[in-house]
Amino acid sequence: MALSLFVPYGYEDDLLGSWASEIQRRNNQVRRANSPHNRMAQTQPLDIGLNEAFRMDNPIVTDKDGNKKFHLEFDLRQFKPEEINLSTANNVLTVEAKHEEKSDGRLSYREYRRQYTIPEGVNVESLKSKLNQNGVLSIEAPVQKKQDVAIPIKHN
Repeated sequence: MALSLFVPYGYEDDLLGSWASEIQRRNNQVRRANSPHNRMAQTQPLDIGLNEAFRMDNPIVTDKDGNKKFHLEFDLRQFKPEEINLSTANNVLTVEAKHEEKSDGRLSYREYRRQYTIPEGVNVESLKSKLNQNGVLSIEAPVQKKQDVAIPIKHN
């Protein structure tokens, strides 16, 4: 039996609007939680999954010195460091992790895979990764500033 959702004619925008407002509400939560003025951010950990989604949408950040950098975070708490693999090909970053556990005739298998197109201005060779004790993998690289080019004017 298939389950279908009945949306009365004329209410489609209300449904999409509520969905969009929920996404906006969650983005605002992440911004407030990551604010340097938020005292709770220093004492309570932010939901890592929510933070990961925010970073995927907003990968370019400004550090304390005013320099722009590429920064992503991935929640890999359920994986050991040796189960995590990073690779790049054709300007695409791939994060993969696989965990397999056998006990008492049971098999448990967990897999994680994310791909992200590296933005223009980020040199793939400058990518650096760090896995913290909470299982959050951070990947960073400086964003190269675009050089302004003077265009000569030809006079006839």
